[in-house]
Amino acid sequence: METYESRVKRAVDAGQVVIYSNVPQYEGNSIVPYAYNLSATCASNCSAGGGPVDVSVSLPNDIYGNYPVGAWYNLGHSVG
Repeated sequence: METYESRVKRAVDAGQVVIYSNVPQYEGNSIVPYAYNLSATCASNCSAGGGPVDVSVSLPNDIYGNYPVGAWYNLGHSVG
């Protein structure tokens, strides 16, 4: 997520007005999101900073764990 947020920050620092949203996605009754839908679109001064920012991506909420073996896990998905 940092890659996309850094891109938005650079655009804002350059003077662009950006419409930004980061919406968590949930499954069932889980209180932990399984993904985030991130979007950012230039609304004004879009020529600043080398061109308009335009991001639309769904990012999984994965963590790396060593138990039982080293693997990526998504705690937002229902188990069972």
